[in-house]
Amino acid sequence: GQPLRVARGGIALDLPVAYHYDTLTADYSRQVLPLSPSGREHIAELAWRGSLWNGAILASAFYRSQPGHRRSAPAETGLGISWSSGF
Repeated sequence: GQPLRVARGGIALDLPVAYHYDTLTADYSRQVLPLSPSGREHIAELAWRGSLWNGAILASAFYRSQPGHRRSAPAETGLGISWSSGF
């Protein structure tokens, strides 16, 4: 799967870049901050559900490349196991 992300765009801010104490005024410059990420996150998960020892068991494993849509971020892997039983 591919989580939602910004494809392109940015935000323009008029920010102070200098201050003149003699006139008590500031100089402003437009700074554009890009909102589009450097990478594209991909997620894969494999899950299994069954019964074990008079209860329910759920196991899953996942792999995530470029987490957070950051190209330089290392891939993440994980494993989860859950077991429940009623009384």
